[in-house]
Order: sequence, then C-alpha cells, then structure tokens
Amino acid sequence: MDVLRRLCKELQDIPENELTLTIIKPLFEKMGFIKVEFYGGTDEEGKDLLIWENDNFEELRLSVAQVKHFKFSNSAGNSKSLQTIVNQLTMCFKKNIHYSDKSIHSPFEVILISSFEIDSKNIKSRFDMFPDLLDRKIRIIDGIKLAQLLIRHCPSIVNNLIDTEIDFSHYSTETLNNEILLKALGFDSKIPIKSIYTDIDFSLGKSSTKLFFNNSFSGEDRKFFLDQNDWEIFRKKTSMLPDELIDSFIDLSIKEIEFNFNKEIKEYDEWIKIKKQKEKEFSKLKTLLLKLAKTYPDYIESYKNKLVALDVLEKKKSLTKKNQEKINNLKKDIKLLRKNIEPWIIADLNLKKLEKEAKPYFNDDEINYPLYEFKLNGKKLGIWLEYQKKIILRKLDMFNKTKPTTIELREYMNHCSKIFNISSILLNTDEFIECLGFDKSILFRLDFNKTRFKLSIDKVFDTGINLTLLGHAGGGKTTSLQMYALSKEKINDNIVIWAPLSQVVENWKQNINSTKIDYKISNFDEAVCEYLRFKEVKISNYEFTNTLKNKKVTILFDGLDEAIRYNEWLPEAINFIIKKYHKNIQVIVTSRMSGSFIERLNSFTVTLLPFTREQRNQFIDKWFDRGDKNITEKIKKHFESNNGIDEITRNPLLTTTLCVLAKHKLPLPQTEITLYNDRLKLLTGYYDNVKNIKTRITTTPQNLEYLSKKIAYYLHFNNKREETINILENITINILKNRLTTDESKIALRELIDPCNILVPMSERGKYGFGHLRYQEHLAAMELVSNRGINIQLFLGSKFQWWRETLYFFAQMSDDLTWLINSIGHKILSKEYMSKIEQLVSLRPKNEIEKISIIINQYKDDLSYFNTNPEIMMDSEGFLVEKNIDWS
Repeated sequence: MDVLRRLCKELQDIPENELTLTIIKPLFEKMGFIKVEFYGGTDEEGKDLLIWENDNFEELRLSVAQVKHFKFSNSAGNSKSLQTIVNQLTMCFKKNIHYSDKSIHSPFEVILISSFEIDSKNIKSRFDMFPDLLDRKIRIIDGIKLAQLLIRHCPSIVNNLIDTEIDFSHYSTETLNNEILLKALGFDSKIPIKSIYTDIDFSLGKSSTKLFFNNSFSGEDRKFFLDQNDWEIFRKKTSMLPDELIDSFIDLSIKEIEFNFNKEIKEYDEWIKIKKQKEKEFSKLKTLLLKLAKTYPDYIESYKNKLVALDVLEKKKSLTKKNQEKINNLKKDIKLLRKNIEPWIIADLNLKKLEKEAKPYFNDDEINYPLYEFKLNGKKLGIWLEYQKKIILRKLDMFNKTKPTTIELREYMNHCSKIFNISSILLNTDEFIECLGFDKSILFRLDFNKTRFKLSIDKVFDTGINLTLLGHAGGGKTTSLQMYALSKEKINDNIVIWAPLSQVVENWKQNINSTKIDYKISNFDEAVCEYLRFKEVKISNYEFTNTLKNKKVTILFDGLDEAIRYNEWLPEAINFIIKKYHKNIQVIVTSRMSGSFIERLNSFTVTLLPFTREQRNQFIDKWFDRGDKNITEKIKKHFESNNGIDEITRNPLLTTTLCVLAKHKLPLPQTEITLYNDRLKLLTGYYDNVKNIKTRITTTPQNLEYLSKKIAYYLHFNNKREETINILENITINILKNRLTTDESKIALRELIDPCNILVPMSERGKYGFGHLRYQEHLAAMELVSNRGINIQLFLGSKFQWWRETLYFFAQMSDDLTWLINSIGHKILSKEYMSKIEQLVSLRPKNEIEKISIIINQYKDDLSYFNTNPEIMMDSEGFLVEKNIDWS
C-alpha cells in the first residue's frame, strides 16, 4: 500500500479530539504558526483550532480550523455532505475572537480538515454553485494532503503512526547465493553459502598504505621557502591534519607563518611603490633629456666633445705652454656652452644621480619576493611515524593471540583509520617527503602479511564502521558479504541490505531521466530503493529514507569495480549516503584491489588475503560434507603429490573450481591446466556475462587471451617475470597491430590489469606480471601450442631449464606430439634431448606413447646402421643421408 494512503488510514483510526490535539495541532506548530489553540468542546461554534500568525506587516492574523472525521456524502441534503459543512463554515467569519492581549479579530481564513479523501468533483460542483465562497477564503485539507504535510513537517509523528519495518527476508534468500559462480563453472546444483563458508584472513590497509608500511623513517630538519601557490597546496593538505599534530612538527604556528608573510608583503609592496616612483622619475628625466637634446643638438655635441678634449689634455703629465693655452680656451668655451645648455646639463646630472640611487630597484636579481618561511622537524616526524607503526603492529599481534571484543576492535580500527589518513597526507606532501627522505619510487604494497589479521571478517563488519573490502578476483569478497547478510537476516535490531552496485545502477538508469551527476550523487538512496522494489520488496522512497534515518542499517555495496567504468560518480554517491545518514548507517563496499577510484572512498580499508592451507582444506571439507569423505581425501592427496596446484589453489574461486571437477568425478588436473583454463575464461569476461553485468571489458575475450599468451611468451623467452608498463605497452601495440588500432591495443593492456587482474603489480616500483609463475608458464605453453612458428627444439636444450614446466604444460595441451618427434629427427637420440622428450611423451595418452616409441625405435635402428656404415652421415636437420650422392 502507498505510504500516503497507509498514513491516511492510520489517521482515520484515531478519535477526533485526539487527532486534533496530538496530530493536527503539533503539525500547525511545526509549520511555523506563532500560536495554535484547541477550541473544541460544547461552545466551539464550528472552530476546533484557532491558528495565529503574523502577516507581512507584522499584524496579527487569525485562521480557524474545523476537523471532520467522516467521509463526506455526495447527497446534498445529508448532514455529512460537503455542502452542509461548508455552509456551517461560513458562519465562522461572523464570529470575532479575542486574542490574549484582549484585541479582537475576525477570521482571515477558515480551514476544513478531513482525515478522509474528498472527491474533487464534489468540491468543484460545490464551489461552482457558490463562487462567492472562494472570496471568503475557505481552504480544504483532505486526508491525503494532511498525510503529505505530516511527512514533510512531522516525520517523528509519522514514524509512530505507521510500521516502517520492511521484510527483506525473501529478497535475501533469493539473492544471497553462489548460483552465478557455480553456473559460471558449469555446475548446476545448489550448494548453500552457509554450508561451505570458511573464514579468510585479512590485512589492514590497502596498496596505498605502501609508504607507511614499506618505509623506515629517520628524517632530518629542513627549512622551506614557499611561494603563494606552493603554500596554498601545503596549507590545504595540512588543514586536513589535527592542529596539535602539525604544530608539533613545525617551528612556527600557521598564524605566525602567515603573519610574517603578510609583513613581508607590506615591505614588498612599499619597495614596489618606491620602484615604480623611481621608474617614473627616470622616465620623465629621460624624456626631458631627449627633448632638450633635440632643442640644442649642436651645442650639446660641441659641449661633450670639448669636455672630452679637456679631459685628455689635463691627464697629460707634462703640459707645454701651448697646451695650457688650449686648456684655458677649452674651459672658456665650455663655460659659455654650459650657460647656453644649462637645462640639459641639470637634467643629465639628475638622471645620473637617480640611476645611482635607484640601481637596487632596477636590478631584478635583488628583488626579495615574499615567501612563506618555516622549518619542519623531520626527525621528530620520523620518530612519530615509526612509533605509530609499532603500536599498530604490536596491538595486531596481541589481537591475533587474544581475540578482541567488538568495542576493542572498533577503537583499534578507528585509530588505524586515523593514522592511515594522517600518514597518507604526510607521505604525499612534498615538504614532508623531503624532510623524511624516504623512497618515493615505491608504487605498490606487495607484502600484506605484515598486517595479517587472523580474525573472522564478520567481526570487523560488526564494529559498525564504514569499510572498503578489497581482494583479488575470486578472493571471497562477495561471499564474505553474502554470508554476513545471511547471518543477520533474523536479527531485528539490524537491517542488512545487499546491493550489488552493477545491478543497482543499471536498474536505476531505467527508472530516471536525469543525466546530471550531482543528482545521481545526492539521490543515490533512491537508486537503492528502486533496486529493492525491483527485487519485490514493498517499500516507498519515504519508507526507505525513514528506515535509514531511524533504524540501524548496514548497506553492502558489492562490486564497485564492476560498476565504476560507466558510473565514475559512484564513490562520491556512496560518500554522500554515509554523510547523509551517518547516525545509524554503516556502508561496506567491495572492490578488486586496482583502481584509483578506491582512494575516493571515505572509509577504512581492509584487504582479503589468500586462504592458508588449513582454511583451504576446511573449505573443501565443508563442500563435501555429505558423506563424500573419499573425495576430500583424494583432493588432499592430490595436493600432496602436486605442489604446484597446492600452492596456487588458495582462493575460493580456484578451490571451488577444483571441487566442481571432483564432484563431477572428473580427473583432477595434475598440471593445473583445467584449473587455469577456467580461471582465464572467468577473468576475461565470461563471469561478467553470467552475472548479467554490463561488461567492464571493451576488448573481446579472444583478443585478451591472445594478448595474454603473447606477453607471457615474451616474458618467459626473456627470462623475466615482470616488465614496466611502458615496455608492455609497446609490445602490446606490436602484437595487436593486425587486430586492433594503437588506442585499442593500449586499452586492451589496461584491461588485462583492470578489471581482469590477469596482469598484476609484481614490484613496488611499478612492474607488472602474471602474479604466480605458474600462470605465466601456463599462458606461455598455450602460445607454444597455438604458434607452430616457434622453434620448440630450442627449449629442449640444456640452456633452457627455465622452460621445463612450460614444456610439461605444452605436452599436456597438445593434440599430438608425433609432429615434434618427426621434426627433431635423429637428434632426438642425443643425451641432451632424450631425457626431456621421454618426460614429455610420458604425459601423452597410451596409444600415442606407443606410436612415438615406434618412431624413436626406428631412429635407434637408423643410428645403429649409421655407426656400422661410414658412407651414411647426419645432416644439419638431424636426418641420416648417404655421403657423396650425385643427385643429378
């Protein structure tokens, strides 16, 4: 039932006087009227409420209201007809009312309030018959309008009137399962999550906490001089730090630094003022000189020449009588000329004087630009960071030995969140980086074991803090959330809402017309509500927002990485929901580990770790907990005899894949090929299709697989496990030049990294590879099988021990190896080749082994003949031929 009609029905069940006193009177008070009086009783004279307000001129104005608690009749003569009631209401205008100050007022407006809906046709006909009633200002509020006003102004009253408890159980049961994953693996049976769920360890933080955990901090004190732009950047970052913290690492307070700068600004402004004044005077004098020079050009030139001549004569050591006469004559001439050009001489002298005085103002090298000056205590900062790291690790170790209470864990997580946020700001600010002197080239955090938490992840969820849960593909993120939701479905004081983000946004797009990002961010709660309605949860937007405001709610947003490509605004929308409903709501978001969008979420981050051997075996035991003990023993023995598959089967996805094979009584892979093939299929987009996700991958699975094989072969051929992104990009463009454009090739490489997670960070400094060596070997072997242009014989040589496991993969993947045996020829009998060939052939079917044995025995017979017949020789291809045969 619509929330308005539900509320309207609740109002109808309340006695009239109680409705007026406890619902309608508080409503008008909330609407801002200065005084609302209950006037009901025997002498009410048609007035249930007196409603006082000040008009625009601050004059007191009266409205009266009458409450009717029955459905109006359409019969004109009936005492319960709208016409009869309106006639009664007109009488209210004739009666004056005294206010508390003894002033007398006649009603400005009469309000008819009904707890029932009023027929609009009835209203129209009534007011058409008596148009003068419109002038009398009769306002009608029926049950629906009353419900709307209550929702807007009195949500607490609405809460008490209607039951906002929503039944999520059938939606949870239908949604929270692993059918999609099992379907993707080709398994149609249902296995409840609860029956197989196994706790997975997690680690504190994410990849970006690399700088905090991967560095040792010592630090040194450094002085800084920042211009306006750099200071604003520094100030913006430090404004996010606690004041007492930044004050302890900086020699002056922010106020003092800015006071000193402002003082320098004043001095600088004064200096600039003088500079401009000097420049103005200089320009004025120079103009005057030029003007005078044009007025007396001959006099000035003669004056200058005679001054020079006089100077030359006076510098001579021995003066003759003749020279003395010249000097005297020059002085007379100069004196006379000086008299004629005196204005020019004065101007010239003033200019030279000004040049000398203003020299510092005309030299840009001597300009002292105002700078923000301060010193950072790098030593103290380094000690603080090391101490915080030590505290976090020590307490984690303690909790791993003695499980913490929920309160202890919440306090610890909040403390970690605070320190991680602070360290992130510090270690991404140039000035702090400089005084700490740490290794900024570290791009990835590879070692998460340092902060391994041996605690059930649901204990972290129970803390109520907002979380981002990261993990590799198939790492158990979705299952962890689903299990948590299922465990809470019968707990009344906590509502858990499961909301896969890709489905939420796709469903919402079909129900809204807005393309504005700010609308999507600020109204994302509507999207979640729309999704719940799509899942047949009977809930209105009002009921949903009311639930978020007044109930303890945990929203589980699964798969941010699956939805982000076409919805870049999602992190901000999630942050907005957290802020909007922060009093009661908890939000948990899952995502794969890569993607800068993770940094935009305002929540604490934990990262799921691979299964330990014990956890993996426990998962398998639960999977076959129906009397299939023989199968579990078979799988465990298989691990014992296959170290490779034991090492890599450490997440729920690969373990489930193995269990599905065992359940179908299929042979367990000895070289992981089936396991890896299924994994590759899932990561290149098949799983997205099964989940009905609008795929995040624009490159076809075929091209992604093709590129993966080629890159793996390149790395393996060059004895590498990792390479820089720039080199990989160049390789990719060359590999795909006949399939894709340059831009499409670059996109394909990026998609192998994110969202496929096939290429993953391999070093702290930004190199990528395939993670486990076995994945690389598997893909390189796929390339050997599909590319007959590769010289397989090369890798059989003693110098290529690195290729041994890849060749084993290759032998198992190939349709037939007889072509290889034939291509090698008699060389196969050499000691270098024979042992490897025997190992490869042993992996083939029995009938093929027999066939190859015949070929090899034939080569042995040929070799015996070769040894006893000197006219037979072996050519460069390894085949026996007769010497000196004249083929002509």
